Amino acid sequence: MWEYDEGARGRLALPGSYQVRLTVNGKTRTATSEVKLDPRLHTTQAELEQQFQMQMQIREQLNRIYAAVNQIEEVRAQTEGLKSALPAADTARGVNFSADTMTDKLVSVREPMVNLKISANEDSLAYRPGLDGQWAFLGMIVGQGCDCAPTEAAHKRFDQLKKSTEDAIAHWDELQKSEVAAFQKMAASQGIFPIAVPAPDSSISAGQNRRR
Repeated sequence: MWEYDEGARGRLALPGSYQVRLTVNGKTRTATSEVKLDPRLHTTQAELEQQFQMQMQIREQLNRIYAAVNQIEEVRAQTEGLKSALPAADTARGVNFSADTMTDKLVSVREPMVNLKISANEDSLAYRPGLDGQWAFLGMIVGQGCDCAPTEAAHKRFDQLKKSTEDAIAHWDELQKSEVAAFQKMAASQGIFPIAVPAPDSSISAGQNRRR
């Protein structure tokens, strides 16, 4: 995330009472802290809660996208590793061809979610942002424009992006059931250790312990 990373950083705490806990050398101290609204603002608690809820929902959608992308990239890395380990025999040509085909489909499913061509500021002027960038931009609009409830336009954009996200993740789910499952079966029939799709709640899907 480059230009729109501010929209992916999450929401500030709402006004209210909170507990602060500090643990050092096995000893825990707890204190109460209160967050107060700037008295110069005329925003209601209800409006702030609406803003907070939308930002939390945006974070949830970003997490779904990145979990799916991390799964895709892990499967792609495993597939490339499998190809490099294939013997030069003619019997491996079918597996090699299927691996190339599946890699192309993995990239095709990933592209609507994240545009990896965007790797520096202002790249989005040349390349269309993926769903992650579009969600983060909405997060910036909702969270940084004002301390106020989301506008009707923000709600409409939220619904549009949620539909697109559901469609993109559904395509990935379908690819797992079809192409990935068929490739796993082919690899197993050739005595090749099959690839594995990380579980959605695994450390790999969460972006940890990624292959390099």
